[in-house]
Amino acid sequence: MNPKFASASPEFRDRYRWSLRTLILGILGICLLTLYPFQIDLLHSHPGINPFRLVGWAKAAGTRDAILNVLLFMPFGLGLAGLLRRRGFSRVATAAISLLAGALLSYGVELAQFFIPGRDSGWEDIFTNGSGSLAGCLFFYISGLPLLWLVQSAEAAIERFATARNVAIVLACYFALWFGVSARLQRTAGLHDWNAETFLTVGGFANPWSTHTWKGTMSGLELWDRAIPGDLASRITSSAVGGSPSPDSIASYRFSGAAPFQDLQHHLPFLNLEQIQRAAPSPAAGTWDGNSWLATTVPISKLVEAIQRSGQFSIHLQFTPAETSDMNASLVTIGRAGEPPNMEIRQASEALAFWFRTPLSAEPFDLEWSISRGCEPNRRRNVLFSYDGSKLWAYMDGQLRYEGYRLGPATALAELVRYTRPSELQGYRYTYYGIVFFPAGCLLGFAWRRSRGFMNLLLLSLLGIIVPSVILEVSLGLSGSQPISVGDLCLAAIMSVIGMIWINAEGGVPKALPKSA
Repeated sequence: MNPKFASASPEFRDRYRWSLRTLILGILGICLLTLYPFQIDLLHSHPGINPFRLVGWAKAAGTRDAILNVLLFMPFGLGLAGLLRRRGFSRVATAAISLLAGALLSYGVELAQFFIPGRDSGWEDIFTNGSGSLAGCLFFYISGLPLLWLVQSAEAAIERFATARNVAIVLACYFALWFGVSARLQRTAGLHDWNAETFLTVGGFANPWSTHTWKGTMSGLELWDRAIPGDLASRITSSAVGGSPSPDSIASYRFSGAAPFQDLQHHLPFLNLEQIQRAAPSPAAGTWDGNSWLATTVPISKLVEAIQRSGQFSIHLQFTPAETSDMNASLVTIGRAGEPPNMEIRQASEALAFWFRTPLSAEPFDLEWSISRGCEPNRRRNVLFSYDGSKLWAYMDGQLRYEGYRLGPATALAELVRYTRPSELQGYRYTYYGIVFFPAGCLLGFAWRRSRGFMNLLLLSLLGIIVPSVILEVSLGLSGSQPISVGDLCLAAIMSVIGMIWINAEGGVPKALPKSA
């Protein structure tokens, strides 16, 4: 450590003031983007892999992922370099510590990811993340001090500008812009791309990705043009096979007796037998033998149009798989032969996969959601999928299996940057609300410095945090179809408060702003 730096005047040391905030922001971003879904499973393991060496668990990452890994750790390296130089460390020591700290932090993240379901760990991430930390340090050497001085000058100017009146005007314009952008992005979660001239098929579908026709038994199928609340979904999937159909469903089939099977609600056409091998005998009632499936002979336009109007749907099926080995077959499909369907539920070995069409998932398997061990052989399953215009959830045998599948502006924004994954959808939500409300919270933090009295702070919080989050949720509901989420309202408020605290992490603007070195 250089004593000259350690004993420097406060004015000189103030030129490194934003280093701490940069480091905090970098760590928050790393934790958010790498540790989601924030669930540690200590029993989660991979056979033949030593988690302390990460041997054999390399990810097939492309060039874009490597670049993103470097960029992710650059703010960490930049902020750490500023703090080290502020404490008098030499350039060589600062570079070495930045590289080592970035690699150690990345190694800790990789170890944590090893025990997080849905996350992969690999040495290449440690190399790219460590390189990103070093790149941030080198960037600080090249232009760090001038950049910090520029940021501090901007902070001083905002400090002078941030009267209550000016902050209110800027936030009104800022949120109006985001409301418009978010409403447009929300349309990507809609079902308006569905083809109305499609058919309902059960037990098979003529598409290039299914290698089998399904084998097993099915007792019932129901469809709604609305989302089913959790308590009702739990009761429906806990009922006995062959129970009475729900009175408010738009279509309900019971597979007993001989085909054709009638919709008990009399809204959709009959399901008739379609044989692949014309010489094959008709299967027993409710049994699929791999040689035939059921399909409507005319399009189910009424159902599709009703779902498009509401922007919501639910589908309930009761089935028992007969085979699982290398099985890849459709159970229920709404689509046309040779074209990507509107919706498909399929068996992929022992997994139950669900896909439906939106502008974000225009091709099959895009954002496909899979329930592991959902199709165990000869085990009866009672499953209900429900989508409210933004969130998808599933109940199986009375139990909630998953509710983290979220579409909308967050996923649409993420897709502009990278290939989206179903396991990361909830993480995109955190990122989106951070992008929208964190900067607003920072601006509120400036006004917070100048506020006096409890009532002023209360009014500032109400107008700057609560009102915008409510308006955003309402606008998303009007442009889509999902209900207002209390969780999203709280998340927006939390991001704003974090911004207010973060911008004041190093106190107010220094009295004597240091000049660039």
